[in-house]
Amino acid sequence: DTAEKAAPHADGVGLLRLEHMLTTSGMHPIEYIRQGRSKELEEIIFDGVEKVAKAFYPKKVWVRSLDARTDEFREMKGGENEPHEYNPMLGWHGIRRSLDEPEILKTELRALKRLHEKGLDNIVWELPFIINIAELRKAKEIAKDMGAPSNFGIMVEVPACAINIEEFCKEGIAFASFGSNDLTQ
Repeated sequence: DTAEKAAPHADGVGLLRLEHMLTTSGMHPIEYIRQGRSKELEEIIFDGVEKVAKAFYPKKVWVRSLDARTDEFREMKGGENEPHEYNPMLGWHGIRRSLDEPEILKTELRALKRLHEKGLDNIVWELPFIINIAELRKAKEIAKDMGAPSNFGIMVEVPACAINIEEFCKEGIAFASFGSNDLTQ
């Protein structure tokens, strides 16, 4: 909501989190899919990212793919079946969850594709909590199959990713950002 006010005073957006846009809807993202309302979910993502990308254009807007932790979405409609984890910060979220529930990732990628087609090429997509090359390959494969941009960046948030950063670079990433709070934990 404050993108237009902030844009003249900033060099871009370093981290735009999709989950903050989705919590205002009151419904868990997977519930949209279960109810056959993925187009509505796509519109929420499209509209939210578009507002920010337009306000900052041509400055870069780094958008993080959905990073829904089990505890954050449990109280939302459709979230009652979220698993209870001892430490959700290190649990089932980020790209692993997106690959386990690929319809959410596909919905995000459809929104990204439409935004790029609309000329908002200042949007850069990043994959959160990635651990291994296979996850990156699978996400790129899904994007390619959909005709969506696949020049993702990654968030380095776990030691395995940090240790293997050269392999990620060889595989082809647009950039890497560090999630120091998760990496430290």
